[in-house]
Amino acid sequence: RRRLLNRRLRGKVARQRRHQRRAWANRLTHRYDTLCVEKLKTRNMTRSGRGTSETPGSNVRQKSGLNRSLLGVAPAEQTAILVWAAQRNGTPIELVPAHGTSRRCNACGFTHPKNRESQALFRCRACGHTDNADANAAGNIRDRGVAAIRARMDASGEAGLVRQANWRRIAGESPAEGRNNQPPSPRVMRRSL
Repeated sequence: RRRLLNRRLRGKVARQRRHQRRAWANRLTHRYDTLCVEKLKTRNMTRSGRGTSETPGSNVRQKSGLNRSLLGVAPAEQTAILVWAAQRNGTPIELVPAHGTSRRCNACGFTHPKNRESQALFRCRACGHTDNADANAAGNIRDRGVAAIRARMDASGEAGLVRQANWRRIAGESPAEGRNNQPPSPRVMRRSL
C-alpha cells in the first residue's frame, strides 16, 4: 500500500513538472521572436565519479548527489519541450554549442580559462570587463545563436523571419488545416533524440 502511494505521488509530481515546463516553454516562445539555448551534453555531465579499480575517483558521494540533482532538473527534457513549443508556435530556435561560452568575454571576445574567477564572477583579463558569470555566458550564447541564424538566413536568401502562425493567417489557412502539420509532441521527440 505504501509503495502504491509513493508511486502515485511520484506520478503526480512528474505530471506537475511536465505541465510547468510546457507552460514555461509556451510563455517563452510567445514572448520572444527568436530563442537561443545552450546545447548541453547531459550524459557527459552526469558520468559517474567512481573511476576504475586502478584509479579510483575522489568525492564520489558529492558527484553522485550533483548528478541526482542535475537529472532531477532534466535539462534534456526541458530543451526538448522548448524545441517542440518553438516549432508549434513558429518561433525560430537555435541550439548553441556550450564550449567556451563561460570563459569568453562578451564585451571584447577574449577567451581564457582564468577569466572566470569563481562560480559567480567573470572578469576579463584583456579589457577588464566585470559581470556575473551566468549573464556573460548568456550574452555569448545569444551572440552565437543570432550569428548562426543570420548565416542560415543569408545562405537561404530569406529577407526575414515570419512566425508560423502569421504565415498561416497570411496564406489563408484555417486553424484546423494548420493543426495537421504540428510537430510531434516532446515525448516523441525525446525518444527520437
